[in-house]
Amino acid sequence: MAYRLVVLGLIIVAVLLQVRLWSTQGGLAELWHLQKQVAALSQKVAQQQAENQILVEKIHALKHDPQAVEALARKTLGMLKEDEQFIRLITLKKSDTSASEVAFSAQNTKPK
Repeated sequence: MAYRLVVLGLIIVAVLLQVRLWSTQGGLAELWHLQKQVAALSQKVAQQQAENQILVEKIHALKHDPQAVEALARKTLGMLKEDEQFIRLITLKKSDTSASEVAFSAQNTKPK
């Protein structure tokens, strides 16, 4: 009889420990949630490291390659060389084309 009570007591303790393991704070559910967060953060870190590597390469190019500096100045600041001229091409939409043709023809017609 005492043996059965000991076994029953151990079973109850094991069940209580399992309930605590599965359901309370610090249990397996929280562990799985934290593992998902770690995986997501690891992915973000990998993306940031890739972006940082690209930026390091750009910085190296700007420090050591005059053509990279020239290209950046042309693109961001609109700078030109002394013997160059800037020409901007504007493409019009179809609805704007008819209005520009009317304006062009009105400018080219001479009053009589």
